[in-house]
Amino acid sequence: MSATGNEGRESSRELSRIVNFSDGVFAIVITLLVLSIQVPEIPSALVAQGLPSRLLALGPKVLSYVMSFLVVAVYWMAHHRVGR
Repeated sequence: MSATGNEGRESSRELSRIVNFSDGVFAIVITLLVLSIQVPEIPSALVAQGLPSRLLALGPKVLSYVMSFLVVAVYWMAHHRVGR
């Protein structure tokens, strides 16, 4: 094998490592985003009356998560396009 062939394999392996590392970083970012959404605490006697209003109160956080998720997903897809 030629030295050029070994260099090509090494650069391909290095690129693969970088892509895998960045995939892990994106996965961690998406996981951290969802941690801000917490299950509301409602006394068991008031669940039927209080649950709908508490879930609606979570709407802005859920919307924020969805928008952030989409932004991170777009960056992740763009990153994979550049890596090819």
